Amino acid sequence: MTNIEHLRVDMRAIFLSVLMLLVPVSGADLSAPFDFEESNQKRWIESVINSENEPWNAKLWNSIEQSGAYPLRTISSNDLLVWHSIDFEIQTGFTKLSTSPALWKSSQDFTDFNPGLIKIMFEPRLPDFAFKQISTDLSLLGIYLPDLSSLRYSVMPNKIIVSIDREISLDDLQSIPGVLWIEPVLKTQSRNVMASAYMGDGYPTTQPHWDFGLNGQGVILGVADSGIDDDHSCFRNDVDSIGEIGSGHRKILVSNTSIDEGDNPGQSDYRHGTHVAGSLVCHDVYSYVNDETPNNGSTIAYKAKLVFQDIVSDEGWMPPENVTDLLIENSLNGAIIHSNSWGDDTTAYTDRTADFDYWALEVPWSLSFIAPGNTGNQLLEPANGRNVVAIGASTKSSEPELWPSSSVGPTELGTYGIFAVAPGVSISSA
Repeated sequence: MTNIEHLRVDMRAIFLSVLMLLVPVSGADLSAPFDFEESNQKRWIESVINSENEPWNAKLWNSIEQSGAYPLRTISSNDLLVWHSIDFEIQTGFTKLSTSPALWKSSQDFTDFNPGLIKIMFEPRLPDFAFKQISTDLSLLGIYLPDLSSLRYSVMPNKIIVSIDREISLDDLQSIPGVLWIEPVLKTQSRNVMASAYMGDGYPTTQPHWDFGLNGQGVILGVADSGIDDDHSCFRNDVDSIGEIGSGHRKILVSNTSIDEGDNPGQSDYRHGTHVAGSLVCHDVYSYVNDETPNNGSTIAYKAKLVFQDIVSDEGWMPPENVTDLLIENSLNGAIIHSNSWGDDTTAYTDRTADFDYWALEVPWSLSFIAPGNTGNQLLEPANGRNVVAIGASTKSSEPELWPSSSVGPTELGTYGIFAVAPGVSISSA
């Protein structure tokens, strides 16, 4: 059994040149944000270098490096974000421009999250020594980084989670050179998926797709949720026993309980995971053993199998910091689809949203389905990703309509992002 908490396989370097196109434009102000005591190390800042009439290429990039600066990322065909000493002299043919403050990635006011936890993303390709200066800048705001060993040069943005108090100025935090963006650490909440025979031919009792063998045979689905009741008739191996979970089980190939031991009373969204898993792969055991047409809550994809990851403990929803850990385990067990009926109540494009997008680029044969929330027009993260499938909710009817509470968008980029809607009202599941 794979341990979600300790599995760390970093595949994200495969398409880095493509991935960085996803990183929003932001940076820090040219001037030093605080009174900084000069030492033997020079003060370093960020600037945007415009290449005027010639687009950035490898030759121009190298010329910046040879002049003693550190290119971080291209912002446009003619603009390059650069980390350089305060006495850096621009070459002929280039123009040095100011940068914008780092983004606050939330629709809510910064003070609403104080005291609390925030995630700070750093610019990619910062040299190792940059983090010592950044650490000093943060310490002047009362944010201390006792261990800098994990903050090293990387073509992917480094990130940290820190606690803050009400005395911290967002303007000061945003102006620290090297900070890409800041986002609040929000509480993860559950969202339900939808299933109904109405999706087949518009009638509640017929399943014409089964006549064509479209029943989930050979398909493995991954689900990360609040835990699963593996003794439920939807999932148990036979009438008399749960059976040994694994490759020989009729329904559950993996039940990862490294974060929590199961779907327990009193925990957040108790029974939500069982409901979601039932909506996806339920095959009533009595129909199964009698070789009868599925009924009693069985789903369209009743022959599909399951990789289940319990991410809710007594402390609440505890998804891994890197959702890649969930997706890796899913893929290693033969699944290409991963279902996520949870997220944070923010429309911002977060680090977690980016992780789902990165994974889709690295493993293009995989697909993440994410519930966008039940907050009306807002499209919540991580369903606001560019490379995920967001499924909204319709009424359960032969003439379905969009459920008024279903999130549909637009995203903060102005796109809607909803791939499809499916019945999501009055759903009976495990």
